[in-house]
Parts: sequence; structure tokens; C-alpha cells
Amino acid sequence: MITLAIDGYLRHGGSPETLLKDLCAKQAINLARDWPPPGEADAPVQHDRSGEPT
Repeated sequence: MITLAIDGYLRHGGSPETLLKDLCAKQAINLARDWPPPGEADAPVQHDRSGEPT
């Protein structure tokens, strides 16, 4: 799955030189979000979107 994600990134204009920078920026966004406690093992967990623009 990681290989497919990297391939998609590169096919949509990303470059090997910017990959790590963009991954770190996205991780910083995810870490700053409010997340509920984990639920059931197979249930998806969504972050709180109340403060985000629509």
C-alpha cells in the first residue's frame, strides 16, 4: 500500500525531493487534530471536523 501511495504522489506532481517534507507536513496536521478514543477494532475513527472549513 505504501508503494501505491508513493506512486500516486509522484504521478500527481510530487517529486522524490519533496516527499519527506510533504509527509512531515501532513503528519503535523494529523497530530494537531482532535481524535476520539479508539472504538471497536474494525471501526474507522474520524477526527473532529467541527473547526475545519467546509
